[in-house]
Amino acid sequence: MSSNLSIRFYLNKQKKAVEKHKIYCRIIMDRAKSEFYTGFKVSPESWNEEKRITLNPEINAELAEIESKIYRVRRNIIDNQLPLTAFNIVEYYKGSKSISTYILGYFTEHIMYIETKGELSKITISQYKATFKIIKQFINDSLKKHDLLLAEVYKYFQNWFILKVFYSTCSFV
Repeated sequence: MSSNLSIRFYLNKQKKAVEKHKIYCRIIMDRAKSEFYTGFKVSPESWNEEKRITLNPEINAELAEIESKIYRVRRNIIDNQLPLTAFNIVEYYKGSKSISTYILGYFTEHIMYIETKGELSKITISQYKATFKIIKQFINDSLKKHDLLLAEVYKYFQNWFILKVFYSTCSFV
């Protein structure tokens, strides 16, 4: 995967006069950016704009740890064959998304979301619930598991596709 990743820390200089400014982390990947507040504030005098670090070694160590965690998140996203975007890196880093997402858990959250949104008919929602039951039964009966990681779905689909579609359409003479 040849996606370029850039991680930069910067001081968010507010228009109103304040003693300390928030330190933000900006992630840029393939010209798309996503940002988040690191939880640290410093005065402009203690911020080195060129090196993008503070004069406080403890904060610098925490910023280095944030950067290290971001690289680990990126590696996990790649390893789990999930979409690699600046937004997703930030969401997984902050814990808003889970790399270990299970299909039944995801399906349950989605059904709850569409129910609360109220945009779909009751019949459509009942069809989602029926599909959920079928998927759950398949995972329990055929795979002998309680749930299935989303990253594993591709593997099972690929195996099914090769066995069912490819071999059934090919004739070996």
